[in-house]
Amino acid sequence: MDYDSGERVEAPHANSEGAGAVEEQRQNPSIEVTAHRIWKISLAAGLVEECLREKYISLGYGDRVDFSGARNRQELIEMASLVADPVLEDADYSFDIARRFTQEMAKGDLLIISDGRDSLRAIAQVAGDYYYDETKGNYGQCRRVRWLNIFSPSRSRAKIVVKEFSQVPLYRLRPPIINLDRFQELVDESCLEGSRSLRSGDRIAGYEIMAIGDEIIEIKRGKGTVIFLMRIVIEELSQLVTSSQIMIEDIRERRVFAKVDTALEKSVLNGYANVLASLVEKNLRAGIRVDGVLI
Repeated sequence: MDYDSGERVEAPHANSEGAGAVEEQRQNPSIEVTAHRIWKISLAAGLVEECLREKYISLGYGDRVDFSGARNRQELIEMASLVADPVLEDADYSFDIARRFTQEMAKGDLLIISDGRDSLRAIAQVAGDYYYDETKGNYGQCRRVRWLNIFSPSRSRAKIVVKEFSQVPLYRLRPPIINLDRFQELVDESCLEGSRSLRSGDRIAGYEIMAIGDEIIEIKRGKGTVIFLMRIVIEELSQLVTSSQIMIEDIRERRVFAKVDTALEKSVLNGYANVLASLVEKNLRAGIRVDGVLI
């Protein structure tokens, strides 16, 4: 199913309440988003923090029916009919959602966890097959996931998904509704808060790090030309952030020159704002390796 802004079926959705219990977590996957299916899913508000802690997602469609072994929609219906007094409101719709979750979704798929209709709560990759957990009550339809990015507070979806999220709890996202370049940048950010330093071969903000020298970092986007960034630019921006004169977001949103007087080249800062912001953030958190030496 593609995004359809006309669908307005009410369903539980995640919010950011209690987000302080789970800090933003990032891992270091190497993921090319164009090679994976992408889903939007909303989680029940009361289960969001548990899902983040225990690395799973759950669905409230299908009630207390174990759909393990079902191969198609008809078999989902047959399994539900065997349960005493099943409570499946809007049954046709429920079975459609349950089929997507149990049969169509697969390991390796990418997930955007929505927070309401305008925000992203997290990004994940499906890590396991469907399973039923009777201890979850009406939210027993489950899958294991690997969290790639957890946002606290939630982040605006505007630059990633061009239309507000539908209240449909689970559906596929495809271009042009999702901007794959921006989504790739968001997935690449997943290494930024890890303890591992940046090194050649890593991806950051949609670019591949080709080489890191004492004075220059070489980056390349896709099949484009190699771009040379001076390390002194990253160091000066890092100092401005450390001294609280600017924030990382000021670099990304091209607000540096509105905040401080600097001799840095405006065309460089504004032309490569996203990757420079990510490089500065990585530099401050874990450092950048030059010829095997941590700087």
